[in-house]
Amino acid sequence: MTKNKYLICIILIVLFLIEFKTTFAAKIYFNTSKIDDLIHIDILFDTQNENINAIEGSVTYPESIKDKIKNISDGNSSINYWLQKPSLNSDSVINFSGIVPGGISGNKLKVFSFDMVNDSQVKGQFVVENAHAY
Repeated sequence: MTKNKYLICIILIVLFLIEFKTTFAAKIYFNTSKIDDLIHIDILFDTQNENINAIEGSVTYPESIKDKIKNISDGNSSINYWLQKPSLNSDSVINFSGIVPGGISGNKLKVFSFDMVNDSQVKGQFVVENAHAY
């Protein structure tokens, strides 16, 4: 029994000493352009010279903007496989999570995009939250 306790202690010490590498270096940002009566918004990321295999996060926005958001698209995305495709939910949040087998490195890499009706009465901002890159 003492041997088992000794072995468990050694395993726990080794686990605490192992360094798990997680990269949080990627920068996620917005790029906007006007197309007719719509504002086109690309969600882009820059890996900051790191090799990124996965990315996740959410974009929040004011409830008053919800009915103005149109056409969420992952077309031409740098993300190969989606664990959670970008989509609106009832809490004024667009969640996303995806992976790139083999990794990717670069800047101006597209995650997804969406359009918003161009309305001068609309006020508020989009915020990227809980964003992580690995």
